[in-house]
Amino acid sequence: MILVLDYLVKRFIFPFSFLLIILLSSCGYDEGILEQYKGSIMGTTYKISFIEKTENITEKDIFSILKLVDKEMSTYDDASLLSKINSSSTGSWIPISINLAVVLKFSKDTCIDTGGAFDVSIGKIVNSWGFGPSQQNLIPSKEKIKELQSYVGCNAFELDFQNKKVKRNEDVYIDLSAVAKGFAVDLVAQYLESKNIENYLIELGGELKVKGKKINEPWKVGIENPLQQGKPIFTLVTNGFNELSLATSGNYRNFIENNGIRVSHTFDPTSGLSISHNLASVSVVSESVMKSDALATALNVMGLEQGLDYANLNNIKALFILVNDNKVLSYPSKEFKTLLN
Repeated sequence: MILVLDYLVKRFIFPFSFLLIILLSSCGYDEGILEQYKGSIMGTTYKISFIEKTENITEKDIFSILKLVDKEMSTYDDASLLSKINSSSTGSWIPISINLAVVLKFSKDTCIDTGGAFDVSIGKIVNSWGFGPSQQNLIPSKEKIKELQSYVGCNAFELDFQNKKVKRNEDVYIDLSAVAKGFAVDLVAQYLESKNIENYLIELGGELKVKGKKINEPWKVGIENPLQQGKPIFTLVTNGFNELSLATSGNYRNFIENNGIRVSHTFDPTSGLSISHNLASVSVVSESVMKSDALATALNVMGLEQGLDYANLNNIKALFILVNDNKVLSYPSKEFKTLLN
């Protein structure tokens, strides 16, 4: 086995990133061709591998899909569709793409379902702590946090899905960092399947979708051990199921030191503060990477006890990794245990 570390997480456009370990075999292929494309987009990296028996897919086709999502949902591009929404007048309807409509509807529904643990209207709070485009290095005052919190909420923006338009009810800054990459992966997967590609692995900034196999063997994906970075604590394979959509929200890699205070990139929308519990990561497997992406963030915000209860109540495949006294403890939800078996 060759252990391939595909990228190092950096704090760029989408800070909700996490290192997954992709285990690739060195054996040969007797059917089709293993195509592999790598590159950078959305402030992170992507890797796409698939078995192709025809020559009707190019790297340019795939990159254009990722670039489209970036142009629609980036907060680092002043010309993006999302930036235009964030700079629009409160109460003004802004026409949007079908992609953005789908992501905003999903985000709004998930915000309500998780009791606000996942809330894309948290952008101003994230920015105030130095994780936004300006990357300022100031600790906001309690008064400032309270002020910014007044804008946050599941109903801070209104969506007309049928007519594809949105308006901000409050002066919110919508941040899709915890959902856009997952949506982009799903979009690429849809494209590959439209070209009759049934065996693929798509990874973008730690969010991942695999389907089928690599002809001679299943795809294998490792969830990283936070105390032994680069080594898997669990390995998931596509032997037991045809496809796997996986995302992880981790705290031990992506943080900043601010005046001696360690600040995680994950924030609790209900408090306006960086989460401070000892969960190292939460991984979620679901039917789509967008859903896994959002739920991993929500469960991480909830913490171990509340998050595990929520996962079990809602039949979510979630794995909670906790570090305590230099020991790694894992807590799988009931549904996640079915994958381990």
